[in-house]
Amino acid sequence: MKISPENITRRQLLLAGCASLVAVPTLLPSLFTQELSSQEKLNELFLTGHTANKNHFISAMTLNGTELFRTPIPTQCHSIVACSAVPETVIAIPRDPNAHAQIISLQTGDIIGSLKPGSDRHFNGHGCFSHDGRFFYASENHYSKQQGSIGVYKMSTRERILSFNSYGQGPHELGFLSDKQTLVIANGGVQTLPESGRKELNTATMRPSLTYIDSTTGRLLHQHELSDHHLSIRHMTIGTDDTVGLAMQYKGRVNVPALVGFQRGEEPIDLLKSDSEKTHWKMDNYTASISIHPKTGIAGVTSPRGNLITFWDSRKHTFLKALDIIDPGGIALSRDGNYFFVTSGTGELIHIDATTLKIITPGLSPWPEAHWGNHFTQLAV
Repeated sequence: MKISPENITRRQLLLAGCASLVAVPTLLPSLFTQELSSQEKLNELFLTGHTANKNHFISAMTLNGTELFRTPIPTQCHSIVACSAVPETVIAIPRDPNAHAQIISLQTGDIIGSLKPGSDRHFNGHGCFSHDGRFFYASENHYSKQQGSIGVYKMSTRERILSFNSYGQGPHELGFLSDKQTLVIANGGVQTLPESGRKELNTATMRPSLTYIDSTTGRLLHQHELSDHHLSIRHMTIGTDDTVGLAMQYKGRVNVPALVGFQRGEEPIDLLKSDSEKTHWKMDNYTASISIHPKTGIAGVTSPRGNLITFWDSRKHTFLKALDIIDPGGIALSRDGNYFFVTSGTGELIHIDATTLKIITPGLSPWPEAHWGNHFTQLAV
C-alpha cells in the first residue's frame, strides 16, 4: 500500500517494508572482474565524486590505488552515502537544481535507480539512511518557501513518502544519534534560488542552527543557534558518545571566528580556536569535512582553501595539531581505526597516523586530470 505524505503515521514509517532494487543497464563496463591481490580484497573501498575534463564521475578505488569502476553521472556529486544494512548499494547526492540522487550498485558500478526531490525542492548534497536501510533522509532546499526540509524516501519503491521541516534554511549535513531515532541537522542558514545558483542571497539575515528532530514524526526536540549569525553550520559528524562535531564556514567580512565546535545533548555549542593565531588564519574561514575517531574522540577537520588539516579533542574541547596538506577535502577513518585517510584536490589519498597525527605516506599517485570532491566514503570490503 502506498503511504501518502498527508496521512503517514509513525507506525507506518517504522513498519514499511523493503524490497530489493531492480537493476537497469550499465553505463560503464564493470571492473570488479579484474584480478585483485588478497590484500586489496580485504582492504578498504573508497568512493568519491570527482571531475575529469569537465565530466562528472563516481569512482571506487582500493587502498592500493586500483580503480574498480568509474561511472559517468549527469551532474556533480557532492557526497556519497552508504549503509551497513544495505552494503550492496550507495547513494550519490547532488546539490544542483533539478538533479536526481543516483543509486549505484557496488557490485558492478552501475546506476540502478534514482531518487527525485519533491516539488519546488532540490537536494542539498547530504543524506543518511535509517539504521535498517529502509529509509533515506535527504537535506533539501524548499526554494519556493525559502525553508529547509528533510525528504524521507522509501528505498523499496524509491518514492519520496513525506518531508519534515528542518527548522532552518539551507540544511546541509545530517545524521542519527546512537538511539537510531533522533536526527541531527546542520542548517547552514543560507538562502539560494535555482536561477542564482549557489550565490548567497541573505547574508544580512542568516540564522544558522543545529536542530534535533524525531525522525519518525518530525517533531523538533531542541535547537541551537550561534551569536554570530554569519557563521554557517555546514558539516557535522557524530561521535560514539553522541558528541556532535561541527565544521563551519564564515559568510561575513570583518571577523575571523572559530570554525570548529562541539555540542552534546541540550548543552550549548562550544566554539574552539587553535592555540596559534597563524593556524587559525590559515583555515581561511572555510572548512570542508570532519571525522571523529570513535575510541579516542580525536576529530580531524579539513580546510582546503588554507591547505590545512586541524585536529581537536572532541571530549576535552581542545586543539591538538595542524598539518599542511595541499587542498585537503574528504576525511575518514580506516577500517582498523589506525589511520585518518584524507583526499586532496590534487588526486592524492593521504594516510595520517590516528595516534601520532603524523603523515605516514605522502599519498597514492594522483589520478590523472581528476579532482576529488570535498567528501568521500570509506567502506570495508
